[in-house]
Amino acid sequence: MKDIKGIRLVAMLVVWACYWGFVFWSAKAEVVAGHHVLVNVVILAIGLLGAWLTYLVACRRIAWARGEEA
Repeated sequence: MKDIKGIRLVAMLVVWACYWGFVFWSAKAEVVAGHHVLVNVVILAIGLLGAWLTYLVACRRIAWARGEEA
């Protein structure tokens, strides 16, 4: 069962790495300059949500590594 959890956690980390790549790309000055203020606020909100979800994934990964059920 731990193998399946490990595979799922690695897959989630790959998804979040792609997500953060998008966030950093969208935060570049030349990309932000062409956006409306509302679009920038939405990107910021998505970034904050992503940070929170990344924290939750990290907590689950640590609990899994310790052998605890998450």
